[in-house]
Amino acid sequence: MQTSAGLATNTRVLRILNVTLRVYALLALIAGSWGCTQPNAAPAGHLTHVWGQLLDSGGRPVSQYPMKLEPVAASLPSFSAVTNYSGDFEFADVPKGRYRVYPANRPSELGRIVEVGEGASEFIGKIPFGESVKVDLNAAAAPVINDQARQTINPEAARTINAEAAKTINPDAARVINPAAARMINPDAARVLNAERAKVLTPEQAQSITVQQAQQPLPQK
Repeated sequence: MQTSAGLATNTRVLRILNVTLRVYALLALIAGSWGCTQPNAAPAGHLTHVWGQLLDSGGRPVSQYPMKLEPVAASLPSFSAVTNYSGDFEFADVPKGRYRVYPANRPSELGRIVEVGEGASEFIGKIPFGESVKVDLNAAAAPVINDQARQTINPEAARTINAEAAKTINPDAARVINPAAARMINPDAARVLNAERAKVLTPEQAQSITVQQAQQPLPQK
């Protein structure tokens, strides 16, 4: 009797151990499969910072205008952006591929096909708006602005530029000057203001900038 009972007990123990081992084996198999597939998951791919500039038919920046970057291949995402007062626009985290960039609500033919590569940053060029944009000069600047600057001044700065600076500002600086700085800048500095510096000039800097400082290019990064 005792022998039979011992055998029965041992059989039950062996069965339990067998089931337990099978469970552990299955769990190990699942864990191993997960560990193998995770590192081999498809990478996100290289992403590029893409930027350009929107210009009207006279070469004037078109500010506060929506832009589109649409893929030629349907598998890639689309992107949207809005130009700043200098007509600059940018799209972040763009996958490598072939795209059409153009001003939204305008014929897509005005844009161009671009190839986005694997660089950290890529300039995709100057995009034509296809017509001239309206510029409303403020009442004080309108009668006195110099003829060259009148043809190039960006629409945002046209609303703010002070009359004395409007008389003297060079056309390159007028094209891109920060509208907040245009309100404050003195006429002597405006005459020689470097275009790249004009883009980033703050109102505080504009109030105190000297002629020498105004004509200096920005430091290279």
